[in-house]
Amino acid sequence: SGQSNMQMTLKGWPPNDPILNSAEEIARANYPEIRMFTVARNMSIKPVDHIEGDWKSTSPETAGDFSASAYYFARRLHQELKVPIGIVHSSWGGTAAEAWTSSNTLRELGDFDEELDAIDKPGVFDQVNQWFAKWPSKEFPTTEEEWQNVDFSDTAVPQPGFDDSGWIPVEIPGRIDLINEQTFDGAVWLRREFDLTEQPASDYTLSMGAIDDMDATYINGQKIGGLAGQGYWNVPRTMTIPQSLLKKGKNIIAIRVIDTGGGGGVGGPIEMSNKEGSISLEGTWKSIQIAEIYMNKFYVYDAAKGSAGRPELIQMNPNIPSVLFNAMMHPLVPFTIKGAIWYQGESNVGRDEQYQRLFPAMIRDW
Repeated sequence: SGQSNMQMTLKGWPPNDPILNSAEEIARANYPEIRMFTVARNMSIKPVDHIEGDWKSTSPETAGDFSASAYYFARRLHQELKVPIGIVHSSWGGTAAEAWTSSNTLRELGDFDEELDAIDKPGVFDQVNQWFAKWPSKEFPTTEEEWQNVDFSDTAVPQPGFDDSGWIPVEIPGRIDLINEQTFDGAVWLRREFDLTEQPASDYTLSMGAIDDMDATYINGQKIGGLAGQGYWNVPRTMTIPQSLLKKGKNIIAIRVIDTGGGGGVGGPIEMSNKEGSISLEGTWKSIQIAEIYMNKFYVYDAAKGSAGRPELIQMNPNIPSVLFNAMMHPLVPFTIKGAIWYQGESNVGRDEQYQRLFPAMIRDW
């Protein structure tokens, strides 16, 4: 259990996050006495007794979708102990330790009482459901091709004549994943004007830091690049701006950033350069939330107003204290388990003193 280093599959998250020698390992993964149960991701504010998933025997047809860490661990146990091995894999990338800990144990710590009190109120999520019911929804993409082509009815946004006068100023490089200090997961458009004193004599190179997680980048309404799919959150961006797209005077750069969870933002430095010199694009941009992720769906906002009028919402997310324990650990409690392997901690960075108490409490809890 734990977060993304446990969730990552044996086939990896290609093309940017491969697993070394994964093709060879999958091809020879013929271990009928190693079996994996992958708990379907789920959340609940109260303990539940049932989970979705099934046991799979290890074969070249199944192993690619197994947790890589769990697979290698199980294989070593099987080879050294000469006994059948069953692994229950229950993880969620980017999650915090308090989500994996029961509310009773968290109450003993006293650090999470305010959040636990909030989700204990009757009808706490009614307002959330009412808000998202106002907006059209789209299923969450599952392939790189679907991510590349995801459509939020926003084709007009990168065009030079689009009216962004009601958008919100944001400093870039910087975070794009906050609404009134609340964390936001979803798609955000960024726009900025820049001036050219002369018609360019050559192409420019646009360079940016990493964009977390995905982007589609446009100059004067024409897409020039972007990375979409798993595993690009820490990749710096470099793309060519053809001189034919640029003009003397005002030009528009627009970037649609999709943040699927955890932190989200655009890294620096951000500049366009050619043999004639460089132009910094850092500073104040305009931004709008175009789609928000809720319960594994995108809810699509109006491109002019974005999420204007959105109340402060306590919405279900995998970092709410106790919700993963309730849905993904509590149903396993009657099962005979010999031991646990765990990788996590990054999502609790910045709260290290608390983690020194929280993590041992979670272990005792389990």
